Amino acid sequence: MNKKLLNIFVSGLVLLTMVGCGSKEEPTKPTKKEEIKKEPETMTEFVEAHSSEVLHCGGCGEMSFVYEDFKCDVMNEHKPIYYNNQIMILDNYKAYEIALDGVYSNKQNCKEIPTNIEFDGMRVYNSIYLVKNNELYLVKPYEKKIEKNTENVPNAYKKHNFEFVNDDLAQKGNKIYRAKTSWDPKELEKLLSNAEEVYDFNKYGNLIAYWNDHEYDQPSIRAILTDKGLYYQKIIETDECMNYVDVNCKRELVESEVYKKFKKDVKYMGVDYTILTDNKVIDTQYFFRELDK
Repeated sequence: MNKKLLNIFVSGLVLLTMVGCGSKEEPTKPTKKEEIKKEPETMTEFVEAHSSEVLHCGGCGEMSFVYEDFKCDVMNEHKPIYYNNQIMILDNYKAYEIALDGVYSNKQNCKEIPTNIEFDGMRVYNSIYLVKNNELYLVKPYEKKIEKNTENVPNAYKKHNFEFVNDDLAQKGNKIYRAKTSWDPKELEKLLSNAEEVYDFNKYGNLIAYWNDHEYDQPSIRAILTDKGLYYQKIIETDECMNYVDVNCKRELVESEVYKKFKKDVKYMGVDYTILTDNKVIDTQYFFRELDK
């Protein structure tokens, strides 16, 4: 072997030794932020992408799950028609307690409120009422029982065909009325007979539910859910209203892009909370936000 070839051979051995004996770097694990897709494909991924683990911004709109694995087997056979943080009413008009901080002895997050009455309807008049033969029965979540209504105001709401009442706003079809009340029966009848129509949502579809708000000390609509979509009041910021304290910013009803994109993931949307198809429970307010740009 000539000298030139020997030098090449020795250099190669040195290089191989350096590479072979060098310290191997461990592959870096992806961070929580990197694990989450830039474009969430489900509502669960959307919430995870805005969790405190990802954003680390302390109060900048972070999201979290109210409950991770909501179990209520009866929902496989019957759909909820009303749901809040205490009570759920199914389409067979049976009432269930709701637990979001644990499970009942039946290993479920729901438990039926016992009654011998088979109801045929439901109304929400600030409280929840079930209906039997045109009579109202009050659902009492804390006492875990259902009793025949004895109050005049709910009966008056029903007489005037209001379907849902929250504060002074009452729904009848696709219209919302300002329905003030009184403990005096005659005054109450007068007030409800002359209830002022304040919203007409016909152009948005058939009204399913609405969320209340207070604008300038008056009850107003925060959002509506129809068979066409979810719409919420968005504040329209202008230089004038942002710079002057005596100029109020106007609000405009806009379609929720979050709900439009992730509607398929919603099992039931309640006033307070929404149950997703993967049985996670989230704050319904998350649907009143905008998609990331």
